Amino acid sequence: KRGREPGTRLNLEIATRMAVSVGTEKGDDGRIAADLVGMVHFEYLILRLPWVPGLRSRLVGGASATVRFVSNGELCGFQSRILTHIPKPSLLLFLEYPEIVEKLALRQHKRVHCALPVQIHSRRGDAQGVIVDLSQGGCRIAMDVRGQQGLRQTVVDDLLVLRVPLN
Repeated sequence: KRGREPGTRLNLEIATRMAVSVGTEKGDDGRIAADLVGMVHFEYLILRLPWVPGLRSRLVGGASATVRFVSNGELCGFQSRILTHIPKPSLLLFLEYPEIVEKLALRQHKRVHCALPVQIHSRRGDAQGVIVDLSQGGCRIAMDVRGQQGLRQTVVDDLLVLRVPLN
């Protein structure tokens, strides 16, 4: 499922890994791994870039940049313009806040975050845990498996019985 969301408020964690392509209107010149280190919503984003030979000469104010990242099971991307950069203490790139964010769902079913206590039973052992998200196709469980050597051997297609107390 694809979507374009104008005026989207980015809900991103600091240190989100991003792929940045910096170039001119004619095209991009390769992807560079970057980390989000800050932002002012609807104004600008700040990315920390690695030192790549020849990169600083392309970080010209007004030049175009393409940014891609994964967030909540969606591949997201946007076009932006470089505002400026600073070389010290780290190479920091300031980008205009995007007007439109394009999204492509990576999952077949939308996940819903939750925190439900669960008892897990399998042929390899039993444990307590927490369901941290649910979807029509399954769920994600967090559990402590220290001392549970059998459960640590669980593989795809093993049958698990989940009991969720409904108090």
